[in-house]
Amino acid sequence: MRNPMLIIHLLSVATFIGAALSAFVLSRVADKLDQEGKIKVKTALLSLNYLGKTGLTLLVITGGYLMTPYWAALGSMPLLVTKLIIVVVLLVVLVLLSIQAKKAKKNPSQMPLLQ
Repeated sequence: MRNPMLIIHLLSVATFIGAALSAFVLSRVADKLDQEGKIKVKTALLSLNYLGKTGLTLLVITGGYLMTPYWAALGSMPLLVTKLIIVVVLLVVLVLLSIQAKKAKKNPSQMPLLQ
């Protein structure tokens, strides 16, 4: 069961990073457009949010499963603790960005990130 989980884990890494890089590049391209075009492109980019969330969810689930043998020795592995802290911080940042994305969908012209 470990090998299929590793495959799913790596595919979810590619999905998450691909969605993030796509959103970054398209956001930079949208910054060069006029105000109306910028709002349209950045509103459309919010749909990439779902792809990123799917990738991250799969990463957390498969990562938790792959961590099963290491939970007992977690105290003696500082790099693993650091990695888990980074994952938690990433989750918090993405939750905050998700809240901003919901606000932007309701009223795109009022959000500073879309201007």
